[in-house]
Amino acid sequence: MSFEVSSVDFMVDLVRQGLGVGMLPAAYAPRFSDLRIIRLRDAPTRTEYLIWDNRPSPAAAAFLDLVRVDRPDRR
Repeated sequence: MSFEVSSVDFMVDLVRQGLGVGMLPAAYAPRFSDLRIIRLRDAPTRTEYLIWDNRPSPAAAAFLDLVRVDRPDRR
């Protein structure tokens, strides 16, 4: 059985209940000193993608500006 969660705290609760293991960025490790932590070498990487339509909403446009994405609608 596998679980996919969107909350670190929920994942840690599942681990504490003995329902599996979890993978987190190293920055989270100090928060969970009650759990056994193993540093992985050559761990999988994660790639995130942003998508939007040619007319992003004002909120989406502000976010794209914040992350400095070159938008096609600005060319």
